[in-house]
Amino acid sequence: QLAWHTAEEYVALRSDYPPKETYFAPDLVRPRPHERYVDCGVCDGREIDLFRHLWKDDFDGVAAFEPDKKSAAFLNEKFAAFPASVRDKVTLYPNALSDKREVVYFSTTGSAASAISDEGDEVQAVTLDETLAGFHPTLIKMDIEGAEPFALRGAACILREDAPLLAICLY
Repeated sequence: QLAWHTAEEYVALRSDYPPKETYFAPDLVRPRPHERYVDCGVCDGREIDLFRHLWKDDFDGVAAFEPDKKSAAFLNEKFAAFPASVRDKVTLYPNALSDKREVVYFSTTGSAASAISDEGDEVQAVTLDETLAGFHPTLIKMDIEGAEPFALRGAACILREDAPLLAICLY
């Protein structure tokens, strides 16, 4: 990133990063005991699968946020198939994330293109501070189609008090 910004040329960016390193780059994120992972924008659960693999199912908890009803139905089935020892540590919240509790419209596509919009399904937006009080996350991944600034404001207490590692999608 520094080389890219300094040179202002795309050639400085590597194009061969394995997809599994998007949120769990081994030089930045290493499995730690008592990990409490928050996945904001779960979609198909790919990152939770990778998290489970990298941590060898040895973690304290996963809080998963997915407001897309089609994706959430898929995830409920997927999580139900987890071994009980893992399933009991994973909670799916069917909410959008924001800096305040409010009802928002959500374009439900069942894909990564789902997002808060001007029309669609009514979904309850919540804050991470309110929803995860007492969870004390250690790692937060966020890919929520442009709502990241709002969700981060809604996690101000968690960020200040728990100082979790952040893997935030920015574009």
